[in-house]
Amino acid sequence: TFVNGAPVEERALRENDVLSLGGVLLLAHRSPRFMQLPRAHTIVGIGAACARIHHRIALAAPKDISVLVRGETGVGKELVARALHAQSSRDGRFVALNCSSVSDGVVQSELFGHARGAFSGAVAAREGLVSAAENGTLFLDEIGDATAGFQATLLRLLEQREYRVVGDN
Repeated sequence: TFVNGAPVEERALRENDVLSLGGVLLLAHRSPRFMQLPRAHTIVGIGAACARIHHRIALAAPKDISVLVRGETGVGKELVARALHAQSSRDGRFVALNCSSVSDGVVQSELFGHARGAFSGAVAAREGLVSAAENGTLFLDEIGDATAGFQATLLRLLEQREYRVVGDN
């Protein structure tokens, strides 16, 4: 264990001292006891991995492309999607859908909307999430947990960028 490259001696750490424990380096830094996080959804972090994420967001945000954000549940994929949306020139809404919660029976109506009378119970036309996110961002969360039928429905949308409202001509 070393402080600023010298073997540890009994003394208090000072601001900006570098403490090395084996292969781990720690920087002594004073910060407020309580920090107020920004209200907006933001990615907070330092280090090479976080810098790479910010760099990739900056590269992708201005482009009109589909983006795949990968990671385990709970790592912040939606934060990345919101950052992409915020840094883009898109003037539409950010719309999120948890794909694992949508059944095959309602997937087309949920995504594409339906016309009045398209099926029993469709007493009024309903806008789909794709339309709601037009000129914005549609975030499809947990897409790997979606059913095979749901994923097949999305394929045409993602490849051809076209869809049809259920019950519409």
